[in-house]
Amino acid sequence: MITKIILRDKMKIEIIRRPFLLVLLAVVSCGSFAASIVFSIFWKNQQLVNDPLHAAIEAFGGMAAIAMALLLLQLHQNRKRENGEYFLLSMGFMMMGLFDTCHALSIFGYGFILLRSLASLFGSLWFALVWLPSLYRPIINTRTTPWAIAVVSILLGALILKYRNFFPLMMQDGDFTPFAIGINILSGILLIVAALFFLLEFLHTNKKEPYFFTCMLLLLGLSALEFPVSAVWSFGANRN
Repeated sequence: MITKIILRDKMKIEIIRRPFLLVLLAVVSCGSFAASIVFSIFWKNQQLVNDPLHAAIEAFGGMAAIAMALLLLQLHQNRKRENGEYFLLSMGFMMMGLFDTCHALSIFGYGFILLRSLASLFGSLWFALVWLPSLYRPIINTRTTPWAIAVVSILLGALILKYRNFFPLMMQDGDFTPFAIGINILSGILLIVAALFFLLEFLHTNKKEPYFFTCMLLLLGLSALEFPVSAVWSFGANRN
């Protein structure tokens, strides 16, 4: 009898908590998006350029993403999820972390914007694969995949830093090129698609973990979608 009462009370708490978490998610997402739009409109011409601070923040973010990738890979190897979503998230964060680290090492005109954009693009491609289990299951069964992803990411990042002229323009005449805008918009859409997967899982199971991934992927997606209205730090570098 006592056990039934405890379970019933716990279910009531869960029912109350779910709408609150959904409202919180909506408020944070809309608030962050609105704040970015406001800043881009009213403070677009004000540029707070601090290269060492920016490099330090990006390097910290890259290391955090790599740490998250390693944690998720370990959870995948411990079979914490049957369908392998941890592996996809791990590879996405791995590529994002490595490209962001290269981005931290770059300067204007030498892959600064390209590396940041590719971090979002490759990460979002891995994340969006959660909807296609028949496609990704052969990939996760290959043990060399994490090493291959890490090597390819490092080599591509190094090539961009060394031979920037061989890669597409991201800026021209002080504005972002259609290519730059296109890959960031695509990244944002894919990230939100991946966030929707975990949101549906949260609504179905009411577990905290999918809610956490929903928040993280949604904020990353909104950040990518805001790229076209972001301010350019330097108008002197027409390649980036």
